[in-house]
Amino acid sequence: MLSLSKHLAFWVFRLMQSFPCGTQNPMNENSGFDIEHMAVLARIKLTPDEKARISGQMGTILAYIEKLKEVNTDDVEPTAHVLGLKNVFRDDEPAPKPLADHNPISDSPAHDKGHYEVPKII
Repeated sequence: MLSLSKHLAFWVFRLMQSFPCGTQNPMNENSGFDIEHMAVLARIKLTPDEKARISGQMGTILAYIEKLKEVNTDDVEPTAHVLGLKNVFRDDEPAPKPLADHNPISDSPAHDKGHYEVPKII
């Protein structure tokens, strides 16, 4: 189960993604972090102690996100996957059937006329 901080961080990140660069972000240091609004979005109830603790943690997370926004990524090629994996296609070739010449019923402890025999339950 996710901790409360991680759960709220997820919602903060989702909310921040909805504001394009250069627009007013309601989560900046001037307006503060609205812990109660985020708790409603995350559908969790917080005690006053949790609100105080998480509000401080979110401040740290938001400060780190602001620091990441300053990183120059102009020369970095966008990637969807860090390993550069691509679809690997191969020809469809029929595989040999491993049990084509084998009847598994013949291996059962009790069988009759091509059917498994099991003890009566009712």
